[in-house]
Amino acid sequence: MCGWYTLTTPVGVLAEEFGVTGPLPEVSPSYNIAPTQEVAAVLVDSGERCLEILRWGLIPSGADDPEIARG
Repeated sequence: MCGWYTLTTPVGVLAEEFGVTGPLPEVSPSYNIAPTQEVAAVLVDSGERCLEILRWGLIPSGADDPEIARG
């Protein structure tokens, strides 16, 4: 899977832009986010938006090895 991107916006600005409530994780700027790295994502939980750290990537349903997500 291909899908590199950057995230350099400060976490407080992200929270304000997306209407995130609750605690904010530490997020360092990154100029080369690649599949399998941990990234900040906005999730909706019980109607509230929160910022969580998730693993970036897509593992196809027929994959025998999760390493296929590395791209």
